Amino acid sequence: MKSLVGVLALLAALSSCTPAQTSPGAQQDDAFASALERYENLGQDEASYALTLTGSALAAAIESQALLDSLDYQRLGKAKFKVMSSSQTTATACMDLRDLQVLDSGGFPVTNSLDRGTVLIEIEDGLISKFELLGSRC
Repeated sequence: MKSLVGVLALLAALSSCTPAQTSPGAQQDDAFASALERYENLGQDEASYALTLTGSALAAAIESQALLDSLDYQRLGKAKFKVMSSSQTTATACMDLRDLQVLDSGGFPVTNSLDRGTVLIEIEDGLISKFELLGSRC
């Protein structure tokens, strides 16, 4: 069950304009916000994952979707993210799962004990390469 909670958190689930003169910190936040916006709008197939994810984040998303498919579960809605802090390639963000629902094969909601949590994100070449739930609420 613990892994299912992690899967549900990961599925959360999956471009912003910048002014001409922005500080380096703002540009980094915008890069993460853009990647997270693409993640929020992911489809449920490998082709859409590859446009947003790479490395361990891509492998985990494919594995999570395969698990959901094998259980005949479906997800409705999507997670939302807000970057809390960032550096050149790493950010922490608040992941809000309140608009995401996972239904079992009978159409009944699967309980998720986490409604908002902090995630660690790494970006490589504009793609999310690491997506790790840190466990703390935000």
